[in-house]
Amino acid sequence: MGDISSGMSSSIMQLYLKQVLEAFFHTHSPVRHFALNVIALTLNQGLVHPVQCVPYLIAIGTDPESTMRNKSDQQLVEIDKKYTGFVH
Repeated sequence: MGDISSGMSSSIMQLYLKQVLEAFFHTHSPVRHFALNVIALTLNQGLVHPVQCVPYLIAIGTDPESTMRNKSDQQLVEIDKKYTGFVH
């Protein structure tokens, strides 16, 4: 049952991934925070391949808010641990 649920979650995330990533560029910081949280959860659960997210994580790493920069850096470090050499 867990495999079916995971597959469905992955399909849904693939469908909306681009819109969530585009929210990284929203003018309101709460929208950017929620988008980054969604991507962090998605990556931690392995629902999407990180290659699609890395450019956006690098971009949000220049956000004026330090919490956003730190969380982005943390995600890039996690990706590098799982896929050694992927984020260089």
